[in-house]
Amino acid sequence: MKSIFKKLSTTLLFFGVLTSTTVINAQSCSDYYPTKKGTKYEITHYDKKNKLASKDAYEIIGTSGNTTTIHVIMTDEKGKETINDSYDMICTGDAVEIDVNSMISKKMASELAGKDIDLDINGTKMVIPNNLSVGKTLPDNNLEMDIKAGSMDMKFKVKTYNRKVTGKEKVTVPAGTFDCFVLEQETEMHMLITKHTKSKQWIAEGVGLVKQETYNKKGKFQGKEELTAFSK
Repeated sequence: MKSIFKKLSTTLLFFGVLTSTTVINAQSCSDYYPTKKGTKYEITHYDKKNKLASKDAYEIIGTSGNTTTIHVIMTDEKGKETINDSYDMICTGDAVEIDVNSMISKKMASELAGKDIDLDINGTKMVIPNNLSVGKTLPDNNLEMDIKAGSMDMKFKVKTYNRKVTGKEKVTVPAGTFDCFVLEQETEMHMLITKHTKSKQWIAEGVGLVKQETYNKKGKFQGKEELTAFSK
């Protein structure tokens, strides 16, 4: 059961990363995020002591109609690969939707193949508006997973809410200096225990996520992500 829990933790981390690094197809929607095939960018994660925790390398590998495909490779602090996968985003005209349920179902089905496990995933599609403005409220995200293995029944829930655009700031990170919109949100994750966090994101036009800081419910710093490389 410990191995199952570890796989789920990694998968839910992947879900959390997607909420902050998504890019969209400008040809059908907006040019706010990078869209050109071959664009590459790297997000580096640091723990609460500002030590390297992991890295995510992204590449836009294709666009077709209203769909953009992104490939991501995640590695841990030792450089060991933890996720190597691709996912699609669909433009609906004024927003982008990602069917997180089907994406995670496919991933978990592959990882748990051959095991006597039933997996049920429900939730809302992740929606990212194309244009940001100060004062704008963004849709909540919800994900629920119910895993049954023999007599064990485990439930996992992730809810991201109170998502708001709160301001504009200039931010400098290893990849450069950017004019950003500031987004703030809260996340509640339940995996045997409930963990509540608040995060602040800096999003730049034509780039996407530049920086993110995460705090616990008491306001104590828990870690950060920064854009450490970008090319197109």
